[in-house]
Amino acid sequence: MSAVREEVVSCLAEQAWKHLGELESLHRIVQQNHERVIRSLDQAALAADRTELRVAWNQYRAVVADLGRVTEDIESLRLTLG
Repeated sequence: MSAVREEVVSCLAEQAWKHLGELESLHRIVQQNHERVIRSLDQAALAADRTELRVAWNQYRAVVADLGRVTEDIESLRLTLG
């Protein structure tokens, strides 16, 4: 492999690892949101307020969807990096 090609491959790998780190940070944030929304759902269920429960449930669904997307992105990148 030529020196230029090795440098390009090294640069791309470095960028991929940086992207993985960013995705993992985003994943932690989404997990924290998930925990927050779960607490909100618990509080709404105790209060038995339908509106509050509906809002909390919609937030929960959005956070779970975000968590799924970020997890898929992380796994895809990990497979790519080998």
